[in-house]
Amino acid sequence: MAEPGWSDIRARRSSASAIEQRGIASSAGPLQGVWLMRQGRSGREVARVMGYGERWVAEIVRSYNEDDLEGLADQRHGNAGAKPLLDAAQRAALGEAL
Repeated sequence: MAEPGWSDIRARRSSASAIEQRGIASSAGPLQGVWLMRQGRSGREVARVMGYGERWVAEIVRSYNEDDLEGLADQRHGNAGAKPLLDAAQRAALGEAL
């Protein structure tokens, strides 16, 4: 029985220069996972070899299938972060107090 989401990894031909141009070098782990899957390894085996959970490997495959290499790029730079605990007036008051 095929593992859900793992056996349907799409075959793509992305060159090393395309990977560099898209800034995916920081995503070497997911990229290696996709490479291993394309070599015929099972999702369970990729998870074991790379130290990932099976659900994370399925998420990598889903991202790759939906968005090609861009799906593997580090998306953390787009996170705004948590809402500040102090508003502008409170920060000003703290600055004066210090």
